[in-house]
Parts: sequence; C-alpha cells; structure tokens
Amino acid sequence: VVRYFLKVVPTTYGFLDGRLLHTNQFSVTQYTRAINEKSRVLPTVSFTFEVTPLKVKKTERWRGNLFTLLTRCFALIGGIFTVAGILDSCFYHSSRHIEKMRLNKAH
Repeated sequence: VVRYFLKVVPTTYGFLDGRLLHTNQFSVTQYTRAINEKSRVLPTVSFTFEVTPLKVKKTERWRGNLFTLLTRCFALIGGIFTVAGILDSCFYHSSRHIEKMRLNKAH
C-alpha cells in the first residue's frame, strides 16, 4: 500500500525592479505499508492532491547602505556589552552575598 500526499502553495515573488513571478511551491509526503500473504489488503497506490487556499508573497527589499550596516553592527555590539555588564553585576553581587553569608555562619 502506497499513499502520496501532494500539497501545492501558490507563491508570488516580487523583485526590486518591479517584476512579479507567479509560481507554486510543492511538497510531497509518501506513506508506505508493506503487505504480506496474511494481510487481507489489496495492493493500492493512492494520491491526495491539496491546493492551499493561502498565497505566499515574498518581496525583495532594499536593505540600506553602508551607514545602516555600521549602525546595526554597533547596536549589536552595544547590546552584547550591556547584557555582559548586567550578568557580571549579578554574578558579582551574588558572590558577595554568598561570601557574607559564609562569614556570618563562621562566627
């Protein structure tokens, strides 16, 4: 017994120069079950064809210039330093608190 499930998704690609490309995306799934002499199933092949009612639209966008790239990189680096500073502060204050607790128990 073999079953095939075919799915089609209508897709439109929009390019920077204004061109549109209307196409489809396909996916196929196969299900197979072996039959032997004792099974009372006839050998079959079936196809299920499904067209998705939703349409996917992918559009190219202009990303910006070198200044935009540098701004995003510096923002990322600044965010990393900020998170690292917060984590460092948390570890420092928690280790000081633990050390104070140990000193109080020693007395």
